[in-house]
Amino acid sequence: MTPETLKTIETKIALKSRYDNFIGGEFIAPVEGRYFENITPVTGGKLNEVARSGVQDVELALDAAHKAKDAWARTSATFF
Repeated sequence: MTPETLKTIETKIALKSRYDNFIGGEFIAPVEGRYFENITPVTGGKLNEVARSGVQDVELALDAAHKAKDAWARTSATFF
């Protein structure tokens, strides 16, 4: 992929400059406030930042999953 192709893709896909964790149906910043730099292999430059989740973030995600399990268990497989 050339840098020109990457620019074309970036104009067609709206990339955010930072991505948080998606927990319990909403985007939540990582508890410790840390992020990875997401580097593109095309140019070696920074594409955006992604949440660097820690133990506390995993616990929040598990709590949300346990809270949602009963509703998901009642969801029909033919729903989609």
